[in-house]
Amino acid sequence: MRNLLVVVGLLTSISAGYAHDYYLLPDTFTPAVNKPVVVRLHLGDGFTSDGEKAFDPRLASTFQLVGPKHTMDLNKEWREEVKAPTLKLSDKGTHWLRLDRLPRQITLDAEKFNSYLADEGLQSILEQRRKEKEDKEPGRERYSRCLKCLLQADDVRDEAATKPLGQKLEIVPQTHPAAVAKGKTLAVTVLFDAKPLADVALTAYRREGDKVHKQTLRTDKEGVASVRIDGGGVWLLRLVHMQGCPDRKEADWESYWSALTFRVP
Repeated sequence: MRNLLVVVGLLTSISAGYAHDYYLLPDTFTPAVNKPVVVRLHLGDGFTSDGEKAFDPRLASTFQLVGPKHTMDLNKEWREEVKAPTLKLSDKGTHWLRLDRLPRQITLDAEKFNSYLADEGLQSILEQRRKEKEDKEPGRERYSRCLKCLLQADDVRDEAATKPLGQKLEIVPQTHPAAVAKGKTLAVTVLFDAKPLADVALTAYRREGDKVHKQTLRTDKEGVASVRIDGGGVWLLRLVHMQGCPDRKEADWESYWSALTFRVP
């Protein structure tokens, strides 16, 4: 099941200290009931795709299509790599496509790792490395991905769009994104282990034709960030949260990447 989802952030290929995002993109966010919808997994920076990746079920801890009445375990549907899986939504209403990837590890040289921390707004981790005199040492990191995509069968909207799925790191809209009027704000809550995550950097991208618009935000003490819906199109919300590893035998830092894609009419 390879190219199944366009997910934000894999980190297997990092150049010049920047981590690639993985994100899920369907060929339509509002498919008709029981009509095929093709989903692809893209990687790239700044919501600009550098290419598609196949979906490999061996790298996924959870791969689901969560609908109003049924949850489909897609890991059981595809047991081998798939470039661009085709799904069918059997019920009207909100569906979540969820992909949680198993942890992987990477080591970056000190300069690249420090640059990556600064670019991702992980200043507290960078300061901790400096305080412990580790900022000249390579960064050994274990990372996981939590990706999801909001689909509307027959373009029917419901409150399921505001319900968390239980991902380790998750961006949860407080209102259905497609229902927010242009010029208004979409409040989202960032959850880590089901608890609000305060003071974390969140990036919002909106693609309009060949142009990509960017907002850089930060959650408040309640874990909430407000995204200004400045136009229609396809949106990507993404963030990284990092903490120290209790057992530093294999990695010093553990990061979690979250990516949410949806469309605003």
